Amino acid sequence: MPGKGELPATPIRIDVSGVIDSPVWLNAAVHPDGGVVWVVTGNDGNSVGYRVGSDGDSVELPVDSSSGDFSLVPPVLIVGTNGQIRLTTTRAVDGLTTLLPDAQVEFSEGELGTGELRIDRGDSTTSISLQNAPDATFMISDDSTLYSYADSTDRYPHGAIGDPIEWGGMWAVPTVDGAEATHPLLEETDVFEGLYPMLADIDQDGEQEIIGTVSNPTTGAMLVVMKRVGTIVEVVAVSEPTGTGFRWTHQVAVAPFGPDDAMELATIKTPHIGGVAEFYRLAEGKLELVASLPGNTRRT
Repeated sequence: MPGKGELPATPIRIDVSGVIDSPVWLNAAVHPDGGVVWVVTGNDGNSVGYRVGSDGDSVELPVDSSSGDFSLVPPVLIVGTNGQIRLTTTRAVDGLTTLLPDAQVEFSEGELGTGELRIDRGDSTTSISLQNAPDATFMISDDSTLYSYADSTDRYPHGAIGDPIEWGGMWAVPTVDGAEATHPLLEETDVFEGLYPMLADIDQDGEQEIIGTVSNPTTGAMLVVMKRVGTIVEVVAVSEPTGTGFRWTHQVAVAPFGPDDAMELATIKTPHIGGVAEFYRLAEGKLELVASLPGNTRRT
């Protein structure tokens, strides 16, 4: 099973406790002069980088993280030909180019909360105006489809992650095969509450699902599992809502957390007021709560 077993090597331990407060992101890439670059980012947005050679020796490297705040947004690691390391985001041109080498993808920030996504496939070009500024993050699926929350709105001014702007819809944009983009919209009372959807194969059918949090003032937040089928994004399963408006729940990871190695969705319910880690399994069109642990406040 992925994540278990032994490697024919001695573990290398690098203590970052005196440099990084509560690590949340880990990036890695090959260094042009040999070895591997590892970058750790904390929940305060600070980062530290190391180059680890084949002999196990490590050297700390400076990290340019001026392109954004990575306390809540997963960074993209870029290692230059001269060995300089930099963190960027999928909203930046170099971030998209790094992750999508087979498609010429550009995203330019516009005015009044808009941005222009341009995809050049050689024989065709697609341009889409996305109202996803300033902080929605592009996520990229295994089949090179871009996903981004969009249609920014203040109709649910909870501000769980810093500002009252949430999202009334989402874009799913294929970048390689030229398929039509999909733009599902929520009901007028609902919003996607978060910065990006999670992509994970929770049902183990070989295709990634789209996982997000949908909230409204009446029933609060619920977890939603979706799947893109052609030009339609279908809802596969939902969880029970929190039951009260302005009570957030946030997806954290999908992995074989279950005692029988079953795939489960780990979430944090109300991270700002108590915080409960909850674990859900997908069963017969519903996300079922199978375990919980109080006292957790992570938001990433």
